[in-house]
Amino acid sequence: MKKIKQNNKFQIILLTLIAILGFYSFLHLQSTPIRQVNAETGDIQVVGGTLGEDYTYDNGVLRFIKDGNYTLSMKPGVNETSDRIELDHNSTMQNIIFTLDNISINSTSSCFTVDPAHMPSSESEVNIEFKLKGKNTFKADSTTYNSMITSANLKISALNGNDSIEFIAKNNEGSINNQSFILESGKVITQKTNITTMHGPIQINGGELNVDSTESSGALYTNDSFVMNNGKVNINTTGSTCVFATGFLLEDKDGIKILGGDFNCNATGTGKGAITAGNSANRYSSRNVIIDTTGTVTINHKYIGIALLKDSKLTINNGTLKINGQAYGIYSAGNGKISVNGGETEVTAQARAATAIKNNGSDKAIHIDPNYTHKSYHGDTEEGREYMADDSTLMNPSDGATKKYILITPAYPINYELDGGNLVDDLVNPTSYSRVDSFKLNNPVKEGYDFIGWTGTDLNNATQEVSIAEGSKGERSYKANWHDPNAKDDEEPSKDENDYRVLPAKDDDNNTNNDIKSPNTYDSNPLFYIAIVGGSILILVAAFIQGKELIKR
Repeated sequence: MKKIKQNNKFQIILLTLIAILGFYSFLHLQSTPIRQVNAETGDIQVVGGTLGEDYTYDNGVLRFIKDGNYTLSMKPGVNETSDRIELDHNSTMQNIIFTLDNISINSTSSCFTVDPAHMPSSESEVNIEFKLKGKNTFKADSTTYNSMITSANLKISALNGNDSIEFIAKNNEGSINNQSFILESGKVITQKTNITTMHGPIQINGGELNVDSTESSGALYTNDSFVMNNGKVNINTTGSTCVFATGFLLEDKDGIKILGGDFNCNATGTGKGAITAGNSANRYSSRNVIIDTTGTVTINHKYIGIALLKDSKLTINNGTLKINGQAYGIYSAGNGKISVNGGETEVTAQARAATAIKNNGSDKAIHIDPNYTHKSYHGDTEEGREYMADDSTLMNPSDGATKKYILITPAYPINYELDGGNLVDDLVNPTSYSRVDSFKLNNPVKEGYDFIGWTGTDLNNATQEVSIAEGSKGERSYKANWHDPNAKDDEEPSKDENDYRVLPAKDDDNNTNNDIKSPNTYDSNPLFYIAIVGGSILILVAAFIQGKELIKR
């Protein structure tokens, strides 16, 4: 009878625990979003919103009709889908966020669009944000459709640094058309696809943008501006232009600004420049170019590196620039001034009758900071001439050279510590230099001492002959080292740290380091004490229960 009662008690306790766990699971499920995984949403899972109210699915189109925050992912077992995503833009839709979790769409039409019947205008724009997770792909397998077309403000960011999205036009050139395009983080890749903005900027605040395009009008084409604040941009195009800021029907403004990060572009088409600002037509306005970055800017073009149309200006304040064009490195067709105020700029023009930098306007204004050195070369020789500020054309003498090369470089300081020495016979050492300079340091003298050599920048040991090669850059410091020949050789040498024995430290109780326990030992760990106490309690409880059983018997 006692055994039956004990079994009943055990069953009651067990059922109570099961009930508690079941109630907890119920509460947990109530607070967890339910994934709507069914045939009514096609191959794409949607988390957020309500099917039928916030979005619908019909005949391969997943259409969103209300603002919201949605997470999209592929259904289990589905790696790629031909389903498309569409926004039914209306007066109530203004802000919509999509977390794209490894989405892969391969469509015979555009992968992501705003319903053409409800296209937003510049006065009624919708803001779309993509939050990337994993690798996402929009591929338009058609000759007439783009991988994405929204005519909206598009912003892209990533949950992790390597998360990405790739836009692919399989046949003809495709386009990502938006009012504005902003990349905050993550990686955006395009294949045979350019990026176009009509009323807002193309803006890179971080992340990496890799554009592969065949579009002749521009891999990045904007009626407003291109602004790069950070990150990386790599453009390869068989068209004529990497970045084209047109200035269409807008006021004069700064159209191309590289203010941070690394920019690299390569254009193999002919026509405009790799970087083209403004448009010569009357209805267009000027677009100024400003380069002020601590990063690098590399531009290669089959015709012109940087083309300034209308009265567009070029201002270089900082950065390491390499600009190359077959006919012109930098060319101004109007009255926009070309100014180099900082950074380091190499300009190359490779054709036989090429010009490295030219302003063809009536003002013919090319200004180079007078504190800068500017020197040109032809071929592999070091011949050339230095150019004064405000020349209208910077190029080599027309001697049939096959390469026109100009280096505009700042002066770097050189600091000396002579330790009582000085230069004689009217010798001097330069206190600054540039990349076009090459020279050898003159050695100082000091009465009663022998000169051992220079120590300092790029020197591992005291060196008597120090040469600065052409192409060197950066601030330099050198110290003169001396030896006193009259110093006694039998003087007691100074003791170094190896001559002393380090005694163990003692604490307040006069214990040495060897007696003091490390804080990493097991008995200082609070988990150790918890385990001891918990184990002791369990043993006592077990002993108590066992004792009761023995007494009952």
